[in-house]
Amino acid sequence: MVIAVISDVHSNVFALKSAISELNNYSPDKWVFLGDLVGVGAYPEETVVEARKIKNAVFVKGNHDLFASDGVSPYRKGDIRDKIISWHCRVLSSASKAFLRNMPETVSFKAEGKSVVCMHYPKSENGWFKIPKLLPTDAEITEIFRGVGGDVVLFGHEHTGSFHHIGERYFINFGTCGNFLSPDVARCGIVEITSEKVVYKSINAYYDDKQALKRNEEILNLLKANPRI
Repeated sequence: MVIAVISDVHSNVFALKSAISELNNYSPDKWVFLGDLVGVGAYPEETVVEARKIKNAVFVKGNHDLFASDGVSPYRKGDIRDKIISWHCRVLSSASKAFLRNMPETVSFKAEGKSVVCMHYPKSENGWFKIPKLLPTDAEITEIFRGVGGDVVLFGHEHTGSFHHIGERYFINFGTCGNFLSPDVARCGIVEITSEKVVYKSINAYYDDKQALKRNEEILNLLKANPRI
């Protein structure tokens, strides 16, 4: 089974389109979106609409998908991050918010006899996602995912990405697709699972990020200038 993996698009529809175009070259059997389809960026509605066009795709909910669909904010009023969440809630259609709201937190399926678990990130006892660990070690991954099953665990949330083969298990994070970690690059990946092995490939899909960055800045300046938002 060939699985196309995209995570942390963050309302960057241009990065998403580039990633989809590149991943289609591998003729994936299944698509997996690992959360934070929206949030932060300037094109939330366009991003959800584009993602929903893909057939045979599964989606899991990230923290920003929750924020945008239900208006839940961990930030105080007046904080620019709170304003961005409110703006997302206003510009997303009812259909898109319902889609985000109804995403499961975890999706599991079988691939060539192996169990694949898809999640944004494990949660703490308080019900919120754990604070992401930057470039975690094998020992840190083992602790972060304690209690999480699966032969292959696909996750996001930590934007730089990491790859771990611990015993017979794989923990794979291709990093952020749309949050401008590298100029003009949408990060994504392919996981190919056979009865004998698991092979993964990190992919850089190239696009011009100037329009997305410019619009992000315009929205940010608008929200900063309006104290009532």
